[in-house]
Amino acid sequence: MNSIEAKVVYKSLNSCLVNLPNKLVNFLYQGNILTQNVVVELSFKSPSTSGSSRSGSNTNRKNSTSKVYTGWTGHTSSVNLPSTNSVSNDENIIEIDPQFASANDLTENKKIGN
Repeated sequence: MNSIEAKVVYKSLNSCLVNLPNKLVNFLYQGNILTQNVVVELSFKSPSTSGSSRSGSNTNRKNSTSKVYTGWTGHTSSVNLPSTNSVSNDENIIEIDPQFASANDLTENKKIGN
């Protein structure tokens, strides 16, 4: 399956699973794909350091691609929640638990995919 671009939005899910955009969920349902058979790859640019000075500060920073693998809750991402005011209706949203996101360096409103 091809990748899509989406924006990360925090939602307390109390799990390491994610809610997917409506367009993607419709595709999965139409294909009769079971929730437990879905593996979600989240790829995003993350700063990495390539060396540090003696004082401990970073001397070079370049972007590298990070990947996180997770599962799907079986639910669609909600739209127009108070926490998603900066998200337009035509934008793909992936809802993720804040603790799981921060453990994987995924900040809210970060663009993922492509």
